[in-house]
Amino acid sequence: MAITRFIHRPGWQALLRGQRLPLGLLLLLAVLAQAPAQGNSSLSPATSTSGKWFTPLADNAGFATTVGYQFAVLATIEPGRTDAAWLPQLLHRVSLSNRYGDQLGLSTNLALNSVGLSLFSEYYYRYRGFDSLAGSLGFFANIGQLTGLPFDLEAEISGGAALAMYPDTYMLFFMPVLDAAVRLFLRTPIDGLVLSFSLEAPFFLPAHSFSVGGGLSLRLVYLPVSRVRPASGNQP
Repeated sequence: MAITRFIHRPGWQALLRGQRLPLGLLLLLAVLAQAPAQGNSSLSPATSTSGKWFTPLADNAGFATTVGYQFAVLATIEPGRTDAAWLPQLLHRVSLSNRYGDQLGLSTNLALNSVGLSLFSEYYYRYRGFDSLAGSLGFFANIGQLTGLPFDLEAEISGGAALAMYPDTYMLFFMPVLDAAVRLFLRTPIDGLVLSFSLEAPFFLPAHSFSVGGGLSLRLVYLPVSRVRPASGNQP
């Protein structure tokens, strides 16, 4: 069962108190704070790339590594219950991904997920939160490059499995996970580093419940300098 019972008034305060901000978020902030400043590289955004702030992936030779943080609101229900209700839960996620391909490609993804307790139903039950480690394989398409848009717009769908745990019982279980995302990219002043802003829809499928949601994601994308294509007419 993915349900715990409490006897007090429901409210958003209870939902927020059920959150556990993952330590991975602190790691992401540390990575962002310590990102190397451009210096020794003979390349710069003005000479090593096309110079278009919203098309940084057009200069990539087919490989990138990303680290990101996602916040989402889930709606969870337990099918088969006579008093079943859709209840909100909050998701925090830290992810690490590798991307292979240009306009079309594959991604391998590893994510730490932390889902908090839901709000109470009118019958004074709520869904448990859980923590999980998920691995997935994704397929992405750069719609911007494929259609000639003046910016990189990417769509991705991925699927895999997660090893999850209810923190209050330490019970382990496996579940399928799915994700869909639409992303925009922005070049930064640092060679090889790109920011990605996403709208994402995560799906979690534990044995006794079903969760679907939507949220925002911020990712730091690393393009190896040796794989960045010089702009036409520029000398390395």
